[in-house]
Amino acid sequence: VLVTSSKSKLAFAKEIKNEKLKTIPMVIRETGSGTLDVIDSALKKIGVKRKDLNIQIQLGSTESIKQYLFNSDCAAFLSIHSISKELLQNEFTVIDVKGLTIYRTFQFINLHGSYLKTVEFFRNFCKHHYNLS
Repeated sequence: VLVTSSKSKLAFAKEIKNEKLKTIPMVIRETGSGTLDVIDSALKKIGVKRKDLNIQIQLGSTESIKQYLFNSDCAAFLSIHSISKELLQNEFTVIDVKGLTIYRTFQFINLHGSYLKTVEFFRNFCKHHYNLS
């Protein structure tokens, strides 16, 4: 989701069109990040390229992006799961981008004939807690 600090002037926009997305100061993940690839792919579907964005800084982790958002008027795409605490405490606000849906896929590989209960538990957790609307 697109998120900003609740103290940011951007927090008042509950929904924006994709053209407005190009004007918002953004924090993004570092080049080579799988998260950035997922975001690029989703943006492409609504006609927005990364080079069209107003990128202020690239950071290497979700936590560093969250800390940057606390002290700026920027927005960033972060997993809803990574900001649940901040949303509950009204520290962050989600801004919907009209027509934008971001899904992250996971692939699991098992050694043939191998079965570990912890692996199965993790796989079930992912299936039931990710990409839910």
